[in-house]
Amino acid sequence: MADEPYKMELISLKGGAEEAAEGASVEVGGAELTMYDNKGRTGDVIWSDLCRGPHLPNTKLISNAFKIMRSAAAYWRGNENNKQLQRIYGTAWPTKPELTAYLDRLAEAEKRDHRKLGVELDLFSFPDQLGSGLPVFHPKGGTVRRLMEDYSRQRHEQAGYEFVNSPHITKSNLFETSATSTGMPMACSRPCTWMRSATPRPARSARPARTTTSSR
Repeated sequence: MADEPYKMELISLKGGAEEAAEGASVEVGGAELTMYDNKGRTGDVIWSDLCRGPHLPNTKLISNAFKIMRSAAAYWRGNENNKQLQRIYGTAWPTKPELTAYLDRLAEAEKRDHRKLGVELDLFSFPDQLGSGLPVFHPKGGTVRRLMEDYSRQRHEQAGYEFVNSPHITKSNLFETSATSTGMPMACSRPCTWMRSATPRPARSARPARTTTSSR
């Protein structure tokens, strides 16, 4: 493999692959180095490659039940300063029915993907200014969340748990950091973001302000 610089680099990492590079341990197995030979019909080795294993005795075992799922660009060893390569994802099964069943499960799971349903049902969204993992719950989504939280609290109380609370913000620097990064305070950044970006709704009729009286 002297003329294959990427593989030579992985081989040089053998023994410290877990810490040295993204994906290196998958190829060389940490302190272990294994390879497999791809042979032709006559039994001659056509090419060899690194692989952590386990290995199939013969690719005929999966020749009728494999599928390339997708491909994606990836930087070598996860470093954006390195060259960009092509990563291929696939799946293989002992039989075609098992492969078909797996693909059917993936299709059903995609239909029920909460990220897709959340947008379609106007339950929540993921504004770019907050981050992809921070959902902003819309009114209908807020109702669903409240019902789930109420049920969760009820079951916890039935099991003998007790609840405690703490302030949302404990130090002024946290408040200042959140206000600087998102343009709004930490405690209300998500509702403010939704109100700013939500589709305009018809104005509600004015209601008289509630007043309270004291007997003292």
